[in-house]
Amino acid sequence: MAFMQFGATVHSLLFANFKNDIINQGKKALRNVPVLARRLKVAKCKLRNALAIALGALFVMCILSVPAYAESVSYVDADGKDMGSTECSIVTEEMTEGWYVTDANHDTFDKRIKVSGNVNLILKNDTVLKAQAGIEVPSGSELTIWAQRTDKRMGCLEAVRKDGLGSDKTAGIGCNSKGDAGNITINGGEIRANGSNWEQEVVMKPGGPGISGEEVTINGGDITAIGKGRTSNDVSGAGINGKTININGGTVEATGGYWGGAGIGCNYRGASANVTINGGTVTATGGYCSGSGIGGAEGASFSGNIKITGGTVTTTGMGRGPGIGSSGGPLVGTITISGGDVTANGGDSDTHSGAGIG
Repeated sequence: MAFMQFGATVHSLLFANFKNDIINQGKKALRNVPVLARRLKVAKCKLRNALAIALGALFVMCILSVPAYAESVSYVDADGKDMGSTECSIVTEEMTEGWYVTDANHDTFDKRIKVSGNVNLILKNDTVLKAQAGIEVPSGSELTIWAQRTDKRMGCLEAVRKDGLGSDKTAGIGCNSKGDAGNITINGGEIRANGSNWEQEVVMKPGGPGISGEEVTINGGDITAIGKGRTSNDVSGAGINGKTININGGTVEATGGYWGGAGIGCNYRGASANVTINGGTVTATGGYCSGSGIGGAEGASFSGNIKITGGTVTTTGMGRGPGIGSSGGPLVGTITISGGDVTANGGDSDTHSGAGIG
């Protein structure tokens, strides 16, 4: 009997301890519920933030990899005729095949803008695109520039080289430092293009042309092109340079680089450029050291052909440079003037003088 009572007592004690353990564990678990809930809430918040960051990064990557499209953009030809509208991408540093438009929020580029393929650029009204290291149009590519109107509100392109940006010998618009260039057509807009080293006129360094292409065609717009360079040992750029240069309209002012670059025609020591002027108002001035207004440059005989059929054309040579013709030696090419209002002034200095035409 006593043994049974002892067993009952032990059983009671064990059951009581087990019961107390269960109760204590339950209480402890209940006390941990708020902590676990808070931890779960924090984990969910961290997961949500991580997902938001990942989605944001993916969105940015998509924006950077796909050109930003503007709404459909209208444009006009050189005479102001409405050409309809087309969907355009905003200008970027790498412009590949297609249509682009200037934008007031993306208007300044410190790196050289590069064209690849057939690129059309519309200068939106009241905008100024500042290409401070110029625009490169390599061989095999083509850049065509349009405006939305022909009055003072037309868009502007400033390919005016900021000091220290870009390379020696490169054009404001066109060629690279090796002189390789594609085709350039300007149908409108206000264009300001200076060759490299434009702020370094006191430094004896090579420079580049304002505009340079395999073929340069100007149908309209207001264009100012200035060549640069102050050394006789290398390039002094023409205002407008190319194997073939056609001016059919617009207002064009071109000035050669200091060391004998032509206003329109050859860089220093360049020998050949075919220039045709059918219309427009053209003012061409040679570089200080014997550059011709239109034609050859100091350092070589001119073997190109110059043809003027219309427009108002005023040319001025410098030093022994002619208004129209060859500066560095005998004229090998031809000069034909069959129309237009042409004024050709030869260079006139203390030691040299040039012919008006020749």
